[in-house]
Order: sequence, then structure tokens, then C-alpha cells
Amino acid sequence: MPGGERALWVFLMTLAYSRYRYAELVFELGVESLRRSLWRAVTFFGGTPREWLFDNTKAVVVERFGSAKRLQKDLHEFASAFHVMPRLCAPRRPEHKGGVERGIRDLKEGHFAGEKVRSIESGNRDLLAYIDEVVCARRHPRQPTRTVREVWEEERQRLLPLPTHMPSADLVTPVAVDKLANIHLATNRYSVPSSYAGGTLTLFADDALVRLVDGRSEVARHARSWGKHQRIEDLSHRRALVEERAAANAAPVREQLFVDVPELRIIFERAVDRGRNVGAMTARIKTLRELYGIETLREATRVMCDHGTHDPGALSLLCEEARRRRNMPIPLPLPLPSGVVDRDVDSHDLASYDPDASEEAPS
Repeated sequence: MPGGERALWVFLMTLAYSRYRYAELVFELGVESLRRSLWRAVTFFGGTPREWLFDNTKAVVVERFGSAKRLQKDLHEFASAFHVMPRLCAPRRPEHKGGVERGIRDLKEGHFAGEKVRSIESGNRDLLAYIDEVVCARRHPRQPTRTVREVWEEERQRLLPLPTHMPSADLVTPVAVDKLANIHLATNRYSVPSSYAGGTLTLFADDALVRLVDGRSEVARHARSWGKHQRIEDLSHRRALVEERAAANAAPVREQLFVDVPELRIIFERAVDRGRNVGAMTARIKTLRELYGIETLREATRVMCDHGTHDPGALSLLCEEARRRRNMPIPLPLPLPSGVVDRDVDSHDLASYDPDASEEAPS
């Protein structure tokens, strides 16, 4: 994954009577992930059993003492919406969850052994295909004259129907917006409009989408990243922030460079890893942008990313090569004091510079 490695976990739900099962790969083990998996499982089954029997994991149980136990509040409310009673397996009693344990061993030995998972989407498709083509075709352990699929067709008629209005499995929580107009989810940062910097918004998040809401108005929407230490930005958010914070220091300039050429983040990360002066790099790359333009700088930066380098001198050569390919004029730097660059000049009639025009002009 971008920024590092992530472990893949398997959620497995087995129906006790038919041995029919649902399984999926997930990136996390929290109660929010468990609710999403349960939501997809009962949707897959088209109904739900009257009890859910869980192992004693932190995503399910807050604390347990003897026969007394306290479940996660969010999970208890979620189960109530389906009219389901959540229960816990007895500690150190493997016979209470033997069907699930055998199902996990079957997936390890029969499906995942030698299997390459290239993405979580393709992995889940292959997992469901294995269940449909292999597991469902097996003889039922208690009714050997019938297959798992045949017993499942009988059991599905007795499942509780799903509610008309399905409960939400999204993570919903208030989040603080930092001074750079970002919210933090796990190790990643997501941008919001700069007007919300320093405030609070409501976060709605599932596996694929992150939404930020102010009251009833959605103010930002991003695809969820499962990488580590990633910055997910809407360019319009960044441009507005840079315009509002045009202080004369390297940080806003660097932010504007990232807005114009997002691939520059990779170059700066490599430079920091090798101990380069980021301020000096910012100044040099800003000059390249002014000389060659954004499109040429973007093309050169992509080539540098592919080559795995980070030196601004090499970036300058790549910009020159890109300029030649585009047959653009040779850039000529014109150093001027900042007061001259920023000064507004009122336009006027240029006829006063033409002596002939001034002589012919009526008095």
C-alpha cells in the first residue's frame, strides 16, 4: 500500500444449520469494520439468523468477568436494528465455534494456500467464487445425502427478513479540522475547504468513501485511502488555502507547487530522506515553474519520479529536454525586485510614444 504495508484479515460468518458461509478480506479489525462486514453478510444471505455468536475479541466485547459481560455499544445497537441477539462464546470452549474454526482452516488450506491477492477487490471476488463453486458443492456433514447448497436453500426460508430501512454501518464521529484545513482519519489526512480551518465537522466514513458534513451540508468528499501517512486533497481546497495564506515563506510556496504539480511530493519526500535543504529546493523548483511553465515542469517531474531521483539540477535538465521536445522559446530569467514584480501599472494610450501620431493629432 502507499506509505507502507497493511495486514489483510478475513471476516467469516457461518450459518450453523446449513454450513453456508460468507467471507471477505478487510483492512482493519475495529467495531466499525465488523459492522460493515456484518451488514454485507446479512445482505448476501438475504436475511439473518436470530442469534450472532461471536468470539471474545476487542471489537465485540468491552469487558468480561465470569458470566457478566459488556458488549460494544455500537455493535449492540447495530444487532438490535436486525432484531438479533448477540452472544459470546465461552472462553476456552472451542466446541462453541467449531464450525467457524473449521471454516477458517479450510480457507487457509483450500483457498489461500498458494493464492496471490493483488487487490482487496479481486481477492474478495475470488473468495466468494471459492465459496460458491467449492464449499456449496460439498456434502453436508450432518446430512450426507444433501449438499451444503441444498440445505442452505431450506435454511434461507427461515431467516429473519431484513428491515425495510437498513441501519447505517458507517463510522460517524465529530472531527477537528487543523489549521491547514485537514482532518485526520487513521494516519491519513483529508482536505476540507479552508473556511473550516480550526473548526469541527462530522465525519462519515466507510470502506470506500470519506464525507465531511457541516450540519446537513456536505462540504467535502474523498475516496478513502488505505495507505499510510497519505495526504488526500481536493485541489480547489488547496488553491483557496494558498491564496488566503500568501505569506512570504517557503511553506505556502511549496503548497502551491504541490497544487500545480502533485507529483512533486514524491520528489520532496526523497529529498528529505537524503537530508537535502527543502527550502533551497523549493526556491529552485519555483524558479523552474516560472521559467518553463506548469505543464513542462509536470512532464519533467513525472520522468524524475519514474527514474527514482530527486536532484533539482536533474529536474532542470529534464525541463530543458521537455522544452525542446515542445519546441518552446528559450526561457530567459529576468530578475526584478519584488516591488517591481508586484507593482500595478495602469495602462494608457500608447499613441504618445509615436512622434508621427503626436504631430498629426489635432490641437
